[in-house]
Amino acid sequence: MEKIYSAVLALLFGFCVPAFSQLIVEKNYYASHQELGGEAVITKCEKKADGEKAVTSFEVEVRRSGMYYISFWLCPARLGNGGFVNYEVAVNGSILGEKLTPTSGGWQCVSLPDRIMVELNEGKNTIAVIGKIPDIPNVEHVRVALTKEKSLIDSSEYDKFKANIVKESHANADKNAVISMTADSDTISGNTSLLTRSTSVNYDDPLYNYTYRIGIDFQYTFYTWLVLIKDEQVNLQTTGIDNFRHVLELFRSFSPEDCSWSAVSDISCTASLNVTIPHSGLYYVRVRSYSNARSGLCNLNVNGVNHYDSIPLYSSGVRCLQDTMMVYNTFTCHSTSDPRLWIEEGADIPGTIAALNDDYGTHGDFFWDKNARIKKQYSRPVHAALLSAYGSYHPAGKCDLYIKCPDSNAMSGFTNLQSDDAIQSSPSSGIYNCISWSGGITSYWEWPPSYASSFYSPDELTAFDNFYASRGLTRVGATEGNSVVDLWAYVDDYGNRNYSHGSVRKGADGNAHGYDWESKPGGQMRTFHPRYALEGDTGYGEVVEHYIRTTTDNTATLEEEIANGTARIEYVDFDEQEREIISQEIGKIDKWTMSQFNKLYSRWKAVTHVTIFSNPQKIADCQEYKEVLEFCKSKPEVIYVLYHRLANGDGISATELIGDLTFDEHLSLMEKVRNGNMQKAGKDGIKTIRPMLSNYVAYVKELLSMKHPELLRNSRSYDEASGISYSNFAEYDMAWSADGLTVRFTLDKSAEVSLNLVDLKGNFVCSAVNKKILGKGTHSYCLTLEKNRQYLVQLVIDGRVNVKKIMVN
Repeated sequence: MEKIYSAVLALLFGFCVPAFSQLIVEKNYYASHQELGGEAVITKCEKKADGEKAVTSFEVEVRRSGMYYISFWLCPARLGNGGFVNYEVAVNGSILGEKLTPTSGGWQCVSLPDRIMVELNEGKNTIAVIGKIPDIPNVEHVRVALTKEKSLIDSSEYDKFKANIVKESHANADKNAVISMTADSDTISGNTSLLTRSTSVNYDDPLYNYTYRIGIDFQYTFYTWLVLIKDEQVNLQTTGIDNFRHVLELFRSFSPEDCSWSAVSDISCTASLNVTIPHSGLYYVRVRSYSNARSGLCNLNVNGVNHYDSIPLYSSGVRCLQDTMMVYNTFTCHSTSDPRLWIEEGADIPGTIAALNDDYGTHGDFFWDKNARIKKQYSRPVHAALLSAYGSYHPAGKCDLYIKCPDSNAMSGFTNLQSDDAIQSSPSSGIYNCISWSGGITSYWEWPPSYASSFYSPDELTAFDNFYASRGLTRVGATEGNSVVDLWAYVDDYGNRNYSHGSVRKGADGNAHGYDWESKPGGQMRTFHPRYALEGDTGYGEVVEHYIRTTTDNTATLEEEIANGTARIEYVDFDEQEREIISQEIGKIDKWTMSQFNKLYSRWKAVTHVTIFSNPQKIADCQEYKEVLEFCKSKPEVIYVLYHRLANGDGISATELIGDLTFDEHLSLMEKVRNGNMQKAGKDGIKTIRPMLSNYVAYVKELLSMKHPELLRNSRSYDEASGISYSNFAEYDMAWSADGLTVRFTLDKSAEVSLNLVDLKGNFVCSAVNKKILGKGTHSYCLTLEKNRQYLVQLVIDGRVNVKKIMVN
């Protein structure tokens, strides 16, 4: 197709095909841009360079053949003599006799003379705007209509946008002149560059292993295209209006990592680039504001010939180091208007453009629409993701931005999940599962239909309703369209359900949930995915129920509720005498039995780490579990080893065996424990939650009392015997200094410790220590953070959660 089009141009324009011929698809409009084309649908925009000709062409579809008026939204270049470039127009390969003759600069609607109509065929047509190199005609869209009036493009939105920039530019002229080039921020705020301090982050098992911002404002910033020839010298100059600081960029369209330059304006608010071009091809010239989330104006001069006056500038950006270790995904979602992504390479300010994207093509099942996405393993580290609007016609909008998301390997468990759709949001973790995550919980594993769950009901759906009600969610009024949590099940031919999974999306809680839906498949990595991509017998069956929020004013996660003092997790532990009895009983087991048990148990435990399932019974439906269960039945003394494993924090791997070995005889004990400790509000009004693991420990304590009467004869008080403690049980000091936030805590014995920080937007900030065994004594860690922001400081000691909220002033 490209060769045919090149030949047509050569025939039409009378020139030979040059040494290089290059085509880029600048825009795939899809149905979302239908309103731009009037009575035609724009399906594609291409930039073409051939010889001396530079072409912007549109593929449009009309329902019926006929004569039509056409208009263009374009920004013409002003020539050195004060006039403006005139452009030829070709329709389906035929050049019209009349040209586009703009009489002013800036973005505007330009039409052919009033009497000129063009003939279009039913179906696809090509409409091209033709100029001369080096400038590719800067045309955003074409509008087609049966009447002249309807073909005109309304400029009111852009005019208002430009007027606001002019007003702001004048009002802030003095402020713009003194902006520091070393301002320090990674947030979206004015008067700051994108430079930020780097922090040491441990990504072994954080809440998030990516950076994101919700609801970023973005605006249009000027860019255009040049056709540049190898070894030619190109000179670009910009001058900021009203002392506006800005960045001038030049980079190759196809491979910006190989050819990219930038310059920041000096104290006189001028910038220049003088570059000897290493490769012939199409290049971008882009100008953006130096300060983050700030708009202004400047003038652009290209080779002293073509000029662009009072062009609008803007820049939204987030600093985030993306290394060269793997493929990373950076993307926008939940957008209004049309965002465009630019990835900046290098730690210096400014860096250079290394990658860019406007509309991400459909390589999987998810339709990205107007959203941008860059999926790439970089050859050199990049340090920032920048946002702007694609074009000037819709010059402002909002979107969510996700940066540095690795690919997910979850496809192995879901045959309907396409590799391009699976994006990792957090590494594997056996601490919490899909149901926990769909309820805004990361501190424990939950399966409501389990006998040990505080939300248990003989009716499994009621059990899920109980859990989700505790998290502010209900099925009442929930539909496929408005739900924020989906409940999945395998459904047989008789309509019987075997519940399997819970998935979640934006709006369910205070966490971020990606571009569409998110799941935590058992102990595996959390994954962003299209809503129904986990369907099928090899996945989770099908979605059977929906949940919505009962209120929209409180979407706090459980961890934030703990920090606020409105909720607490209740833990149960074995006391010293119980631990001593367990140890003594284990000491009576012969070495062969211990060796065989440990081998079989390790194989079973490995299954729990890689399973995609959250239902303990479903996880146990495997050969490894059957083998270790049969061994435990043949050697009943190993039950004490399971008690020991439970005491050390083993979850399903220990509890499922304990249940199957004891429930037939002692299920009433678990009912006693569960019914006495259902989720409740204490006298102080704090919501109290006992996880399944705590219920199992309380159950085993009852079993031990039955088996070992000496525990009953002991004069222990209830508090000592109960082993009950609560989240936020540990005292720790926090103080802000010039070095950062110092967190200091004391351990009375060796313990496994994690210290994480999360901001109130849900962003994982950093991890000072993660699942590390620390000795008895006082420990101190210093974290470099931004001032004037609130954080959740999460300290986990031997699985017990402590969360405090702090405002760093």
